[in-house]
Amino acid sequence: MLSRRTMISFIGIIMVALAGCPSGKTMVPVKGKVTYKDGTVPQGAVAVVNFTPAENSTATVRKGATGAIGPDGMFEMVTFQPGDGVNLGTYDVSFTVRSNPMDPNTSLVAPKYDSPKMSGYTVDVDGPKDNLRFEIEKNQAPPIGGAPGE
Repeated sequence: MLSRRTMISFIGIIMVALAGCPSGKTMVPVKGKVTYKDGTVPQGAVAVVNFTPAENSTATVRKGATGAIGPDGMFEMVTFQPGDGVNLGTYDVSFTVRSNPMDPNTSLVAPKYDSPKMSGYTVDVDGPKDNLRFEIEKNQAPPIGGAPGE
């Protein structure tokens, strides 16, 4: 049988070990700025940065995130609700900028940016990020259709 002192020491060691173990999901804030290569800001009826978990990500939670591109090009990623951030892991990045949110033919960015695998951008979220920068290309083809009423 263990002595009282040994038992208390054992419980103390277990408590310290458990306190050091991460529990639950780890989410961190991720912010940045998107501009076109000419320095202007992508604007449309919808303008969003999309994070899709990469195939090779070692993340324990594989959930995508989005961030609205503001008038100044700034964005803040959201997974479930504003302010919650992004789960740790590696993400492929894509961009949705459309003059008509319901019509993919009205994209204002080069087609490669619509696809997380084709955009050329990957982000490793290993901690908070507040200065991500993405420079993207405009769609050179005139959009088909347009905003309702055009």
